[in-house]
Amino acid sequence: MNETNKSAADIYVFDVDPNSDTAAANVLRLAGKDKDVLEIGAGPGSIARPLVEKNGCRVTALEADPKCLPILRKFCVDVIHGDLNQPDWDKAFSGRSFDVIVIADVLEHLIDPWQTLRIARKLLRPNGTVVSSIPNASHAAMIASILNNDVDYRDWGLLDRTHVRFFGAKNIQNLFRQADLKIVDARYVVRTPEMTEFVDTWRLTSAQLRGALELPAFSQVYQTVVLAVDANSTRPEFELVHNPPSKIDASLTVKLIGNIPQGTMVRSLIGRFLGKHGRKLIKNALGIR
Repeated sequence: MNETNKSAADIYVFDVDPNSDTAAANVLRLAGKDKDVLEIGAGPGSIARPLVEKNGCRVTALEADPKCLPILRKFCVDVIHGDLNQPDWDKAFSGRSFDVIVIADVLEHLIDPWQTLRIARKLLRPNGTVVSSIPNASHAAMIASILNNDVDYRDWGLLDRTHVRFFGAKNIQNLFRQADLKIVDARYVVRTPEMTEFVDTWRLTSAQLRGALELPAFSQVYQTVVLAVDANSTRPEFELVHNPPSKIDASLTVKLIGNIPQGTMVRSLIGRFLGKHGRKLIKNALGIR
């Protein structure tokens, strides 16, 4: 299929292991069970389907790609064709509200994600929550690529060719605050540079520069998944910049994947799907502690 002819129905299809540490699995955990959920930017339903089948939720999907609509109708209670870049996208939901609004890897694709989040907040029920996953633009491997004059857009990942907005931890926090929402919990998808799509460029980067790029607290954060509530909630705010995740030992990554043949695709798949439990199994098999 020609790259230019691909749609969301072709690109954003993936299975979710609910026991993994991927962004999608964390979205399932934070969304909860038996909820009325609105997923905006649902794509072909890679998250909506397990929300229904594994979490027992009733999902209404909003999606712009017409190719995704018949797929979504197979398991969603309602499917609405709408464009989040249009300021009146919420008119289709007049009088409706939801327990949870899921916005998974969507805000970075929008012209005005700030306005989208403000509108989404109005569709929440009292004590409702917003669950959102957002790529981290300050990952060490992405910064290394930029410094190496190699800004190579792809079908997926941190430099997805349809990304128009980029966020770091401070920007994510402010994005929700301006919408009168408060982040109260967060999960991080942590990946070393060797586990990302930028591994080839990373290996061309000098050891001195690699060391400097890995120093910041969020240098290994690939995606951030947040749980947000109304700003007036009594729940304490979770401040991202003050709560970075633990890092993966870089030497362990080299032991795990250092002998994998050259070729970005193989290593990229590891970076996307290995997850915490997969890494543990491999460590046990290799006798690594």
